[in-house]
Amino acid sequence: MKLLPLLSLLLLLTGAFSHADDLAPVTVSAPNLFQYTAPAGWKIQTLPNDQFPAALEIKDQDVAGLITVNMDNSPTPLEDWCTNSIEKNTTVFAQYSPTFGRLTSFHTTAGVMGFTCFVDLTAHGKKLHSLYYFFAGSNDTRFAVTCTCALTDAAHYDPLFQAAAKTFAPN
Repeated sequence: MKLLPLLSLLLLLTGAFSHADDLAPVTVSAPNLFQYTAPAGWKIQTLPNDQFPAALEIKDQDVAGLITVNMDNSPTPLEDWCTNSIEKNTTVFAQYSPTFGRLTSFHTTAGVMGFTCFVDLTAHGKKLHSLYYFFAGSNDTRFAVTCTCALTDAAHYDPLFQAAAKTFAPN
């Protein structure tokens, strides 16, 4: 499983969407799998090659903030699955000089326990920042919620990402 899907990275680098005018929070969901509330005013779109709809904030016809969800199945305990995923991605993204933060526990407002960490990297000359949130669903389902923005915008986006992750509810 890739924590930072290449397509999502390319969308951040190229910007290909128009600005969303609706300022109401929107629920992003995959029936019988998960749901979460995206930040107000963000656009919800299914991106090519992504498993589920993504939430995007568009500024000046460029993707400024992005939330994607990926799913995997594994009988491995969640914390071990997270650690294994981070170790694999350290190698996968080695060319981007990633810096991974420490894996820490995270709780949603509904009391769902998961884990979070950050990764900062440089791709194609752009410094990117991502927060990852990991959750277990039913039947060995594992979710990785990837929240990405420019590193210089992290102070603005991290609270928005955390608020969205706090609403994540696996089914």
